[in-house]
Amino acid sequence: MSAFVVADAPGLTREEMVEALEAAYGKGNVEVHDTPTNLYGYTGDRRQDVAHLIVRRDHVGRASNDLGIFIDPATGVGKVIISEYDRRCGQGGKVDRALAKVKTESGVRRQEEARAAISAKAARIGYKVRESRTPAGEVRLVLVKS
Repeated sequence: MSAFVVADAPGLTREEMVEALEAAYGKGNVEVHDTPTNLYGYTGDRRQDVAHLIVRRDHVGRASNDLGIFIDPATGVGKVIISEYDRRCGQGGKVDRALAKVKTESGVRRQEEARAAISAKAARIGYKVRESRTPAGEVRLVLVKS
């Protein structure tokens, strides 16, 4: 029996975590539960570990266990729950890469949304937005009177 290990998921919304798992394991292969639900081992044995988002072992690999993400109700932070066996077999990296990709994409979307909102607000009050980058790559927005 393989023990489950827990690792933090990056700061993503529940929907973004589902998106990441579906990117890794296929659309429609992620169970979404309001109440944490038990994970199962490779022999079909019910484990004590529970998760809100679950990919059943049939979608992970032939000798795999279920994997999931438990979402802390107080903070909204996700914890990836994956067996030691599946992590060693590369599933941990697959989940980590999918979560990181979605986090990057969502970060870019949020930046674009923020930039558009700032530009619209600035235009309403008579300013233009000028963008520059620091040598470290940070984006700086400067408001200039029109």
